Amino acid sequence: MSSEQEHDEAEIRALREAFEAGLAEVDELDRARLRRARREALKQPREALPLPRPARWQVPVALAASLGLLSLMLLPMLNGGPDQTIESDWAEARNDVSDLEILLAEEDMTLYADLDFYLWLEAELSAREDAKDAG
Repeated sequence: MSSEQEHDEAEIRALREAFEAGLAEVDELDRARLRRARREALKQPREALPLPRPARWQVPVALAASLGLLSLMLLPMLNGGPDQTIESDWAEARNDVSDLEILLAEEDMTLYADLDFYLWLEAELSAREDAKDAG
């Protein structure tokens, strides 16, 4: 134990001894009054603790956060509606199936070995066509 903890424990012991000594000096009449006051206090119903009130800034911040979250949830529906997202999901699923068919096909895979090159080539050609159209 540190010296601070020992000092605290010694102080607690001294306070307890002083309390018990003072309790021994209380006469019977005062003890009866204290017991009666304690019984009356225990008979009375306890009042519910008041609920903590939110700070002035908490309500507007919570409202703004709720509205922001609601707008983020509704934004996809306002931009294209749920039908467009369902159609795009179906298109992605069809692409996934075609990719799976390519992988499972027993044909020659040499065309797909250089797929990165072909993707780059397509991007380059489309960039040149866009540059011609813009120029």
